[in-house]
Amino acid sequence: MRKAGVPEAGEHGRRRNFHSFRHTFARITVETGKVPLDWVTGQLGHSSIVLTKHTYGHWSRDAERAQARALDGAFRV
Repeated sequence: MRKAGVPEAGEHGRRRNFHSFRHTFARITVETGKVPLDWVTGQLGHSSIVLTKHTYGHWSRDAERAQARALDGAFRV
């Protein structure tokens, strides 16, 4: 991390370690809402989608809300 110029403290002041990048990957991937959660589960090597949803699901819900807002006005009522 030092060679890459990554600061030891994250944006919220917490200490970063190599494992932090795993969480960053998962967060960014889930936030996009463009890949299924079961794919993220496989990439992380989780034993079940339940673990992935429990750990990163709140970002998934944010992405789902954004996708729903994008449909606003798409259907006439």
